[in-house]
Amino acid sequence: MVGKLQSRSEGCQPEIPTNILAELPLINIRDFLRRYPKGRRITVAAIENDLGVPSARAELIAKAMVDAGYIEPSVETGEHRSNAHYVVTKLGSRLCVARFVKRITRAKADFLEQMLERISEINGRDDLVFRVKRVRAFGSYASDVPEVGDVDLAVELEQRYPDRDIIAELLARASASGKRLGSYMDRLSYANGRSKG
Repeated sequence: MVGKLQSRSEGCQPEIPTNILAELPLINIRDFLRRYPKGRRITVAAIENDLGVPSARAELIAKAMVDAGYIEPSVETGEHRSNAHYVVTKLGSRLCVARFVKRITRAKADFLEQMLERISEINGRDDLVFRVKRVRAFGSYASDVPEVGDVDLAVELEQRYPDRDIIAELLARASASGKRLGSYMDRLSYANGRSKG
């Protein structure tokens, strides 16, 4: 069986293909196809060399990739030659960007309580220049699917005291740290890094 990718235009994230194609893990096929961006020719000899397989097996792999829709045949004819090769299809291009990450259960990904505690700590500290205004989840974590690939969060910060001079506060915070911060930009970004830790 061949892994299938769903179209983003259908309102879904690409399904992570995890199957085997022509007795090779699909991740190996993906890595091979990444070497052949749009328009670059793939030959059976290239499959043989790049995947380290005998010629007969390379032909079977090429056929399996065609059958799966990852590549398509293209024949270029010239004055004295006919050079058969393949090119990556749209589906093949989508396979090239697929991430093969292990899915995790919602329970394992659900760290909301710890995150809310950390936000409370940050927002309770008057010495920090910024506070967390809003956190939004998106992607698979924001849906009701039982497994997610990762947890996507957008964190919006706001200035704690909008009427104060933020530059002066950032520089004062960096100076009070006692750390040797070389550049002006290092001193300015010191407080921002502290609220992330």
